[in-house]
Amino acid sequence: MFNTSIRNIIYKLRFMLSIMYLSLFCYGCKNSLSEAGSKYNKKLLFELSKEIVYSKFKLELVSTLMRDTLNGDWEDDIYGSPLILKQTLKFFELNKEIKTHRFPIGYVTKTTIVERSVKLVKIPILEICVLNGKENLFYVSGSDFCNGVGCPEFIGIYKMTGEIIYEGISNQSELSKNYLPLDSISALYEININHNKQCENLLGLWNRK
Repeated sequence: MFNTSIRNIIYKLRFMLSIMYLSLFCYGCKNSLSEAGSKYNKKLLFELSKEIVYSKFKLELVSTLMRDTLNGDWEDDIYGSPLILKQTLKFFELNKEIKTHRFPIGYVTKTTIVERSVKLVKIPILEICVLNGKENLFYVSGSDFCNGVGCPEFIGIYKMTGEIIYEGISNQSELSKNYLPLDSISALYEININHNKQCENLLGLWNRK
């Protein structure tokens, strides 16, 4: 009983520290930040946008997050505070929105330290990039709620105007039979997803070191 109480106090302290960190992080950034509506307490929710611009085109990753912490060991869920409830991509040309895209990823139900049941994005999108090649493309990537070689990863490649070239999950391959294999796409567009890219990411939200 005594050990359980101590552990709960530690979780609550970590939760309070994560909120303080998040407030400082968002105060100094240039991201657009606004309240988001949901079935959850609106005071716990906020919206964070990351964008990357190339020529007359812009890609924006919009994330709806919750100020809360997952229940369990702190190391188990590296994206355990804040929580990502929803993410969408927005494509712009000459500052005019031309397309909104929702990821074909799905959701997973988790429990927070206050025993609140929440539905989270199954594979959080963490990075958006411009890939330089024969034709410059937008690239996004994300990782599952784990930390290791076998964790599912999402990769999406899109034309600047929003057309989907490829979407796939590492342990499921392509998410549509209409997509070419990733190697074929890399050869066709002369791109390398590991190099020659300009990126923005969300990792600062969880980097507390």
